Amino acid sequence: FDYMDAEKIFDSQHLKNLHVLYQHKFKNRKFDAVITSDDQAFNFILNRHYSLFLGTPVIFCGVKYFEDYTLYGKQHFTGVVEAIDIKATLDVALEINPKVKKVFVIVDKTPSSIATIQTFVGIMPAYQGKLTFNFIEDLHMQDLLLRVEKLSRDTIIILVSFNVDKSGQAYSLKESTRLISQHSPVPVYSFWDSYLGYGILGGMLVSGFSQGEEAAKMAIQVLDGEKIDEIPVVKKSPNKHMFDFEQLRRFNINPDILPPGSILVNHPHTFYTEYKKMIWMISSSILGLILIVFLLTINILKRKKAELSLQRYFKRLQILHKTDRAILEARSTVRIAHDVLKYVRGLFACQRVSVVLFDYQTKEAFVLAVNVSDSTQIEEGAVFPLEAFGTRALRKGEIIRVDDLHDLRQPTIVDHALRAEKIRAYVRIPLISHDKLIGSLNLSSETPSVFENEKIDIVCEVATSLALAIQNMRLVSELMAHEKDLKRMSDMIIKSQEETRKKISIELHDEMGQALTAINLNLSVIEKDMPDDFPLSVSERLSETKIYIERLSDQIRDLSYFLWPPMLSDLGLVAALRSHINGFAECSNLNIALESETYDKRLPTEMEIVLYRIVQEALNNVVKHAQADNVFVKVSCWDDKVAVNIKDDGTGFIQIKNDRFGHNAGDGLGLLGMRERLSTVGGNFAITSSLGAGTSVTAEIPLPEDEKHD
Repeated sequence: FDYMDAEKIFDSQHLKNLHVLYQHKFKNRKFDAVITSDDQAFNFILNRHYSLFLGTPVIFCGVKYFEDYTLYGKQHFTGVVEAIDIKATLDVALEINPKVKKVFVIVDKTPSSIATIQTFVGIMPAYQGKLTFNFIEDLHMQDLLLRVEKLSRDTIIILVSFNVDKSGQAYSLKESTRLISQHSPVPVYSFWDSYLGYGILGGMLVSGFSQGEEAAKMAIQVLDGEKIDEIPVVKKSPNKHMFDFEQLRRFNINPDILPPGSILVNHPHTFYTEYKKMIWMISSSILGLILIVFLLTINILKRKKAELSLQRYFKRLQILHKTDRAILEARSTVRIAHDVLKYVRGLFACQRVSVVLFDYQTKEAFVLAVNVSDSTQIEEGAVFPLEAFGTRALRKGEIIRVDDLHDLRQPTIVDHALRAEKIRAYVRIPLISHDKLIGSLNLSSETPSVFENEKIDIVCEVATSLALAIQNMRLVSELMAHEKDLKRMSDMIIKSQEETRKKISIELHDEMGQALTAINLNLSVIEKDMPDDFPLSVSERLSETKIYIERLSDQIRDLSYFLWPPMLSDLGLVAALRSHINGFAECSNLNIALESETYDKRLPTEMEIVLYRIVQEALNNVVKHAQADNVFVKVSCWDDKVAVNIKDDGTGFIQIKNDRFGHNAGDGLGLLGMRERLSTVGGNFAITSSLGAGTSVTAEIPLPEDEKHD
């Protein structure tokens, strides 16, 4: 026996090393036959038969991709082909899981996996309209497991192979299969029985036993003297329907619906299964007699049981109602946890209850809230290693229950702390939200075996509501943080925009303006120094050029003023608005009136810029959309705020109801820009309009404390 390990290491250097090793290892040994298992071993011997085992019969098995021409020109070879049956596996999977719509195919980049994908391509048209296939790309194992955990219930997994992940990390067949199965919420199917027992549900599987059995029969024929070239290759793979009983039970699948002749592994062989018919016959006779004797007694017991059940159900509803009300009324995660713990502790009358949240990045457990009858070492804010809380079981939705701490063989650091507080029993209930474990709800008592299953069921329902509430509060906190970041970024962009405008305006005014003035002066000098006999056309061209330069100078001056009006810095908001309105009225043929209240102090520069830009943008909107004749602009100052109002007599428009963020659903970029600018200084923006009645835009900014009137 010699193991090549070619599924994990299949580069050419490895094969060269094996060739050299085998030449040395077997140079003095003569074999009557050689058996190869799987494609890598077969291809290795096929290409090196002459130098390793010249003349020795070779029987292959487990060869997945065999064609008649494979042995062309080769002698002393025969064997059994391993042909996977993709269609049969898909058909039986659909029969077992009729609601399946998607197939998640897991493959790696090994040659056998790539060849299997090619086979899939030929099968897929038969399932068009019934199934969609998703082949994973090259992934790390952790990324693959995350993808698997998120699969929907209408999906099945086809595991072809995943022996090497994206990073080159090698996994044994057993390791990769168990990892994928443990993280999968849906059944896993495959094509080889070597995966069976490690987490796949089953399928039409290539039987390794049957492959080996056929190869062994051929080897015996060779040993008995039959020529190997007269033994035909077995091309029909002896596949079997095979399934794992544990996986059937995990997904609530009745074994009776499996195809006839299916092979089951991990099936428990109990006394009941072996003598099922006899037990049923005896039990039926006994039950018949018992039913007759105790018919009236059962009726009475049922009535009493129903009354007790009704009382317990009523109490359960009361507790759940109090818990849900506490969750709805609370405004913070800690407050929610405290209110819930109060009711839970009252339900069990236990010594301590707590809520612990898990941080998977730091691998720590954080005590969020505690309700305890006495002092405690596990207080709020305490941090423990994550493994001390048994997260592996909790992640599966399992309840961790310890009836007596003294019976634990390997207590954790948390168990030691509970023992120090004379705690004897505890229960940990997972807090799961959207299939993700976020923490645990913990109940502890000084009395062993005190926790009743019925009450634990109630607490499980409480834990479900609590987990959802905590996760919602987290999402709200994250949303608020994102909104603050966006506002901060918007403020920086607007400030940067104004600085850029100011810089460009100054450069246009100082550099370009001076350059054009110098050019114009030079042209005047040239025109003056021209001789009288100079052609008239040149003189006319000089005059036209001077006119163009003057126009360009005016345009640059207007553009510079539009980008950043110097008057805003020198004389303040009202003077800058008056200058802008006068120029704008001349260009637009609008009748614009400005009214302002006197204000003995200058506003902060940032406020003046915002209000100036709002008026500027509002007037542009009037020209573009309003079809107005008259516009009224008013600047107002009060003790605690300053405001501008721009009102026109144009066509107006129908306002659309605000969205959930407070923005008008019909706002264009101009109005959105106004809102963003005002938000940088804590201002408010309002717009009112109706068809035929014009539009009014109002912007208000609160004054800083040192700017308010005495």
